[in-house]
Amino acid sequence: MILTLPWPPSLNNAYPTITVCGKGRRVKGKAAKRYIKAVGQIVLAARAAEHLEFRIRLAIYMYPPDLRIRDISNHIKIVEDSLKAAGVMVDDEQIDDLHVYRMLQTKDGAVIVKIRESRRLFGAFPQQAEMLIRAGLSPLVDGAPM
Repeated sequence: MILTLPWPPSLNNAYPTITVCGKGRRVKGKAAKRYIKAVGQIVLAARAAEHLEFRIRLAIYMYPPDLRIRDISNHIKIVEDSLKAAGVMVDDEQIDDLHVYRMLQTKDGAVIVKIRESRRLFGAFPQQAEMLIRAGLSPLVDGAPM
């Protein structure tokens, strides 16, 4: 499944920190609510609300809206949460394999997400998977890039 989404707000804008009883707590802010709603409309239009229940490989191609220096990892959580809220997957804990790519700047920015089933060869044998990873190999069955 491939979806084209709008550029997401940063983690700090999506989930601002508030102080409750002297402790900082992250809450879903207005930017997150707007983004989740926009993603939901895109998923509905694409009829992609499948509630995927299998383990997931997720590739996120991030096309920033401008040339500002930015930490792209600050945009990943809201994309995952939006896919869950839109019914694409049951929970973002299903993601076993995550790849994020910074692409060229494009007007208004965009995010393309590619979702596939994660097929782990050594799910029951973590020692073998760890040995493959240390050797620079992939423990995935197909080993193909996203």
